[in-house]
Amino acid sequence: MGNLLFVGLGNPGKQYEHTRHNLGIRLLRAWAPKDWRYAKKFNAEVSTVTINNTSITCLFPVTSMNRSGEAVARFTRRRISRLWRAYPTGCILIIHDDLELPLGSFRIKPSGSAHGHKGVRSIHESLNTQDIPRLLLGIGPATGPPQEFVLGRFSPAEEAKIAQMIPPACSALTNFVPQKKSSP
Repeated sequence: MGNLLFVGLGNPGKQYEHTRHNLGIRLLRAWAPKDWRYAKKFNAEVSTVTINNTSITCLFPVTSMNRSGEAVARFTRRRISRLWRAYPTGCILIIHDDLELPLGSFRIKPSGSAHGHKGVRSIHESLNTQDIPRLLLGIGPATGPPQEFVLGRFSPAEEAKIAQMIPPACSALTNFVPQKKSSP
């Protein structure tokens, strides 16, 4: 059985729950809606899903967005398997909002710069690599200062586009899990 870590980014607290910046954790909760629990040793909420004999830990750092790397680093240090020791970043997928993608679009990026996303930058710094796949969820273009825009809520029309994006983006998460090999 393999292991994966899906990290949904957002800010903790009810006041941020429906903001643009919390789209990463919102999508991850839509994909893995059950059994989230707070794990103090990681300073994160955690849920586990099994697909195709692969265990996927879903992690929501409950630090501020800008300190997400702390929870990811704690988790990978304490719960790492032999597979993760050999290929640590290939087993992680970061799910987050992206200002550069049009609202309601998404794409998987195999690695690269955080492009100003402080939550992603925190993870890159904590794990000492940018070689981590990411699922980028479009919230752009910004209609004001980026820091204010990402902490704002979606309008009803924008919410309708997000509702259309969530099912295919959830399928992208499922498709990230290695397929079970069939016997010859």
